[in-house]
Amino acid sequence: FADSSSNEQDDGYLELDIYQQKGDSNASLVLLQNEALVHWLRGKTSMFYHADLEQSREYQEVNELIKKWFNDLQAELFIPLFDQGHWSGFLVIGPRSRGNYEIEDHTLFTAIGTQAAAMIVNARLVDQLTNANNDLSRSLTKLDTLSNDLSNFETIKSNFINIASHELRTPLTVTRGYVEMLLEDQDLPQTQRDLLNGIYKG
Repeated sequence: FADSSSNEQDDGYLELDIYQQKGDSNASLVLLQNEALVHWLRGKTSMFYHADLEQSREYQEVNELIKKWFNDLQAELFIPLFDQGHWSGFLVIGPRSRGNYEIEDHTLFTAIGTQAAAMIVNARLVDQLTNANNDLSRSLTKLDTLSNDLSNFETIKSNFINIASHELRTPLTVTRGYVEMLLEDQDLPQTQRDLLNGIYKG
């Protein structure tokens, strides 16, 4: 059956995908949200025949590619699918091998359509959950990478501090030794002695 892929946000278009019995998806049909045919399709709240579609003014105004897409469905009946009032697509029924569809058939198709709408919603929820799990997995991977990067940064910082401390300590020790030697000079003026004491104690 044909199912809206739920592209009805602000992107301004509606995408219809075909899902056959095996679940294979064929070529999509993309319609602009403001097209008259989209409003006509969304306005159908009960089943209608392909002939009703062909006779509508909205359908007659579309281009031949869109008409070919609908004709390739080889549909006779379209059953709108709704979930909590939200239109989600159509259950498409092909022509009957003998005679026309009866009222009992319509009742059965409507019931099947209700179940199909629920199945579509559940399938979308599973897809959303799968995508959310994938996003969470990617986020956890990024978080793990950031944690490793932070650990590496801490190691680099510690190594830098150790190296810097060692490199600074060595010249300071030498400087302190020279200051000590100068302070041993008994003839050193008091002003310079005070200055050197400050350096030595620092």
